[in-house]
Amino acid sequence: MPRRKHHHVYVVELSPDVLFEPRFRKSNPDYIEGKPCVYVGMTGLDPDVRFDKHKAGIQANRYAQHAAAARSVRGLQPHAL
Repeated sequence: MPRRKHHHVYVVELSPDVLFEPRFRKSNPDYIEGKPCVYVGMTGLDPDVRFDKHKAGIQANRYAQHAAAARSVRGLQPHAL
């Protein structure tokens, strides 16, 4: 029987300091003041393992690596793709 594919969607809360980075602001022109800054990703790994890889710089998003609040990953239910 083939292995069922599954992925986790995860959310990393970013530090509000990313709002001072012009590149981040340019990439998020519809940001609403007062809302949290987050990075949303999808992985076949456990969300905590993926968060550790972001922090270590392994296939990392620049903002998730440098501006992530400590241990701020929230994994959502895995789903089949």
